[in-house]
Amino acid sequence: MLGQKSNSNLALGNSSTASSGLEQLRWNDYKFDISNGNQSFLGRSSSSSEYAGAQSRLPSTKSLFGANPNPNPYLTSAAIVPDFNADGKTDKIWVDSQTGETQVWLMDGTNVIQKGSLGQIDVSSTVYKIGDFNADGKTDFLLRNQVTGENSIVLMDGTNVANFIPIDTLDASWTPYIGDFDSDRKTDILWRNNQTGQNAIWLVDATNPNQVVKSATFIESVDPSWTPTMVDFDGNGRTDIFWRSATGENSAWFIDGTQANKSALETLDPTWTFSLGDFNGDFRSDLLWRNTTTGENKIWQANSLLPNSVFFTEGSLTTLDANWKSSIADFNADGKTDIFWHNEATGENTSWLMDGATITTETFLSPTPTSSKASFGDFNNDGRTDIYWRDYAGGADEIWTTNTDGTTVTKTPIAETDRLSPVQVGEDGQVIVGPDGLPLQKWITF
Repeated sequence: MLGQKSNSNLALGNSSTASSGLEQLRWNDYKFDISNGNQSFLGRSSSSSEYAGAQSRLPSTKSLFGANPNPNPYLTSAAIVPDFNADGKTDKIWVDSQTGETQVWLMDGTNVIQKGSLGQIDVSSTVYKIGDFNADGKTDFLLRNQVTGENSIVLMDGTNVANFIPIDTLDASWTPYIGDFDSDRKTDILWRNNQTGQNAIWLVDATNPNQVVKSATFIESVDPSWTPTMVDFDGNGRTDIFWRSATGENSAWFIDGTQANKSALETLDPTWTFSLGDFNGDFRSDLLWRNTTTGENKIWQANSLLPNSVFFTEGSLTTLDANWKSSIADFNADGKTDIFWHNEATGENTSWLMDGATITTETFLSPTPTSSKASFGDFNNDGRTDIYWRDYAGGADEIWTTNTDGTTVTKTPIAETDRLSPVQVGEDGQVIVGPDGLPLQKWITF
């Protein structure tokens, strides 16, 4: 993990854009129209089904004072969970993998109260991350063209685009990760060069459209075989970086702005994969480890007694076979991450209510079709995680609203008028089938 650390700034270009009158900004093959503050993406379409969603990260704990009653920012921050109107209710993002059209739905429980189309993006070359770049409690986008290297921040206000701000171009070897490295509640960007191992942090303040990127600094390079994940191991509201190598080595970098202090961690062989949570509600990132070979599961609870340091308390959990996939949630609104398990082979579902590394309650829920995929959020602002089931076979989506006991749900079908086509159809009216013989998905959500 040796490399050259530099405090020299990356070149910063003009990152401002006017927002009055009728103007058109050309972004390679994308055209962005600004008219009376009502803005939309316009661009070419693609038949590719690839798209990118948000990275997992923990923002400043100041977000606890937001609109949602749940104290855990993992599950309520607009920088992590889509909330475009700052009402504390999770909203939906939809991408048509056939045309590239992108829609935003504002949710109120099981009702869609407003829809907005952001036009089309080229899903074969464009990836996006969500964040909150101006700390207004409303989810924004970072758009990146992986072919041209052009980047833009899109500030949202409900279903409307409040501002579209081009920022500096970086070549295709750079990948963005989202965090808050100076704890100002404004989303920042870690750039990683997948070829050279270089890393840079851009501190962002989108409240200043004339200089959105307030600093851009190289930090130490790390061999490309290492992968970063944004965490907060010491719970101070500043994003840290958890590094894991292809050989199973682990390291933590504690970040203060653009300064990094490093700490070596225990090695776990590559058969172990992880996801993030906060299982004891102390605002420190914990790790849920899963062995893809044996099905073993365990939790590392983060503890930090001294600045720039972390040690973990390990607790073993029930072993589950490889068909079970985990997601984080908080079904009883206690601010402690729970675990939802879905069996991709059988459609079985179960939830574990957690207190640290202890399973306090295990609940078996109704099975779902194997063609259905779950996404999670609090759609009614009661502090409890609900489940949106996307039916990629028939389009009969359903929302499971978690009841006050945290162990049962109320099932509500999505209204007929809100159903989106689940599969791609050709000009001849026939379903388009992929190389695996299965229909290609059309409208995708996360």
